[in-house]
Amino acid sequence: MRAISLPTALPVAAAAFAIVAAVLAPLAVPSAALAERWLRPVPGEVARPFEYSRAAPFAGGAHRGVDLAAPPGTVVRSACAGSVVHAGAVAGPDEVVSVRCGNRRVSYLPLASVAVRERAKIREGATLGTLASGHPGLHLGVR
Repeated sequence: MRAISLPTALPVAAAAFAIVAAVLAPLAVPSAALAERWLRPVPGEVARPFEYSRAAPFAGGAHRGVDLAAPPGTVVRSACAGSVVHAGAVAGPDEVVSVRCGNRRVSYLPLASVAVRERAKIREGATLGTLASGHPGLHLGVR
């Protein structure tokens, strides 16, 4: 094995460090800063925020989503591009649409009507349906 002199080794080490730093720098950015940007599915503001407790994740009254204010009949659009994994009733008369967006599943409810079918590929902003009455707006859940 041949030894490298100190004057030669320092620039090589500095260059290697610079390359490693450039590759790892994006990983040091908080994940929220790297999150993809989604469209707002309805124009309203937050009517009820997300509420979650690690100690009681399924407690009665917990709100595992966000409500966006909108009147019944408002057109609901997909916040992201993906594929429809569910379009229809779940438990009750209102409809639900769930879209797989990358590694997330986004659910929109309650809907009075549904404009997409299961397994359909949709683009960001695609019409999913219209908002039902009886809720303070659109409930948007992300898992």
